[in-house]
Amino acid sequence: MLTTFFFINPINAYAQVSDIIKVAYGSGPGQLGASKIEGPIIIKNPQAITFDGVASIYLADNINKKIMKININEKKVSDLFNFSNSLVSKTTILDIAASHDSIYIMTLKELVKFSIDGKKCDLIAKIGDKEKIKQPRFLFLDKAMSLALIDEYYENPQLVLFSKDYKINKIISLKFKQEAVTSYASNAASKFYANTITPSGFNVFEVENEGKPIFYYQKDPAQKLDICYVHFIGFDSAENNYCHVAFSEKEGPVKENCIIKFDKNGKFIKKAQMPLPVEDEIVLSKPMLIAKEDLVLTYSEAEDGFVIKGVELK
Repeated sequence: MLTTFFFINPINAYAQVSDIIKVAYGSGPGQLGASKIEGPIIIKNPQAITFDGVASIYLADNINKKIMKININEKKVSDLFNFSNSLVSKTTILDIAASHDSIYIMTLKELVKFSIDGKKCDLIAKIGDKEKIKQPRFLFLDKAMSLALIDEYYENPQLVLFSKDYKINKIISLKFKQEAVTSYASNAASKFYANTITPSGFNVFEVENEGKPIFYYQKDPAQKLDICYVHFIGFDSAENNYCHVAFSEKEGPVKENCIIKFDKNGKFIKKAQMPLPVEDEIVLSKPMLIAKEDLVLTYSEAEDGFVIKGVELK
């Protein structure tokens, strides 16, 4: 059953945003497209970001052709491996996923699996007009090491599920009766969810259950601002789910920026206010990641580096 929630006083929490660590931007010919990983730990063109669900963020640098590892507990940055001589060296990276022993990179042309040291690279799937996968955008890996991707090809958007031996196991159509989908997320059990948006609210629904909504959020009718942006971030280990939501006047700038937390049944828990967004030059496929309950990871661009941030819901 679809449940609608109204909130008389929706602002009941705040989000504390703090810098976790900065990765310096490189300069000079010796730091651009270098064939070896050496010297200071720097970044030039971050293309994709992921979190392993434990303590480490992984970044793909498309100019320096390397994967970087950032331990958020120890606040330590290290170069993991270089992929300049691999299958993915000459195309744009769309998204990455990581486990304790593997890194998965999805590009415009292929999906590959690297060993954690980068010494082994296996082709999982080809991408293109003549392939089953045509326009991928999001890559997912759950705790059971099940791999999946969202293919947003406009004629036939689809969810592609892979078997344990990385063969295409199942393809699910993503054509829904609802308004246009704005984001996708997966829980630890390989169930996939998406959200749609209207000026007054948004819903989150199961992709594999014919678009059945699990909950609908409707703003306080007294609030004059419209919902202009919704990103369904995902789930924590207790199956609480989080949405990044922005409010604005019609066709105007963002006036309210927040993260809304719901329990596993879609019941509202709290709405945490964040600072108003600034326009960053870098926008990755997954702008926010769940680290643990009440802690979301995000990033920003500074003049001298790429900054990993923590957003703690109070």
